[in-house]
Amino acid sequence: MNKLKNVLAALLVVQLAAVLGLYWQGRQQQQSLQTQDLLAFARDDLTRIAISDGSHSVTLSKVDGHWLLPDEQQLPVDGAQLDALLSKLQAVHSGWPVATTPAAQARFEVADDKFQRRIELYAGEQKTGELLVGSSPGFRKVHVRRPGDNAIYSVTLNSYELPASGKDWLDKALLSASGLTTISGGDYTLAKQGEQWTLARGEGTTLDPAKAEQLAAAFKSLRVMGIAEAKPAADAIRVAVNGPDGQWDYAFAKAGETYLVQRSDRDRAFTISQFDYDRIAQVALPQLAMAAPQPAAGEDAAGAEADAAETGAAAPVEEEAPRAAAELAPQPDQSSAHDSGQQSRS
Repeated sequence: MNKLKNVLAALLVVQLAAVLGLYWQGRQQQQSLQTQDLLAFARDDLTRIAISDGSHSVTLSKVDGHWLLPDEQQLPVDGAQLDALLSKLQAVHSGWPVATTPAAQARFEVADDKFQRRIELYAGEQKTGELLVGSSPGFRKVHVRRPGDNAIYSVTLNSYELPASGKDWLDKALLSASGLTTISGGDYTLAKQGEQWTLARGEGTTLDPAKAEQLAAAFKSLRVMGIAEAKPAADAIRVAVNGPDGQWDYAFAKAGETYLVQRSDRDRAFTISQFDYDRIAQVALPQLAMAAPQPAAGEDAAGAEADAAETGAAAPVEEEAPRAAAELAPQPDQSSAHDSGQQSRS
């Protein structure tokens, strides 16, 4: 009997050991899945990024340390936008898959021939990562899958953060200019001496330094909206600027409800907002002039009196003589008038 008990106890110990082993193995696998990167890449090694939505595609290439759009005449990429995307991609982990069957790939829109986005990362000619992005299971979540892997995961990402159009990656500040020292328009030239703007061309006008500063700030915050199909015509409004980063000529024009700008160092023209157009292209010498001082209320009254004196407003004094004579004339006796009235009635 005791021997049987010992055998059963030994079997129980073996079973417990097996259960603990399987549990520990499962925990290790779970931790491995939770910390597995879906895209393992070194940001500094990347030289090319390709993004497609199935109908359109865009390529971002790094040239001499700068990210450019080769299909858009090497226009610059919005660096902050790209940095934000790469940070999110580096934070994408697998976790537990939501599905692992080939049939689920089309349903979650992560199949090889049906997807919302495909992103490919390259270091030189070597592909270092690829991800298929599909439908959204919830707020700021998307389904993703790596090609060649049936596992589908739900991760924190948005499809709109992966635009497949060059204009959506364009650096909107590519025409801005800061630290300007001269600004020259059609009838004026502004020159900055130290911290003060002066009027170098525009005789007979007193410059308002605040308005000159507003014009310089407008160039600093200038943002394009997109790439234009047409360019400003020969009669465009032209403004030349000079600063520490270079000397450029700007051409501004309005075509219907579209506002255009082109800079001398770019072959392409761009669309801008009416707000940016008005605060640069619509500025001329009168808009830069110091406003005439407005007289105070007391000064207005004094001025009116002076004008009246100059135009002979004292003439009504002549009317005072007849009025004074009338006041000095003898008045009828009120008592006599009263007695006469009584006699008439009697």
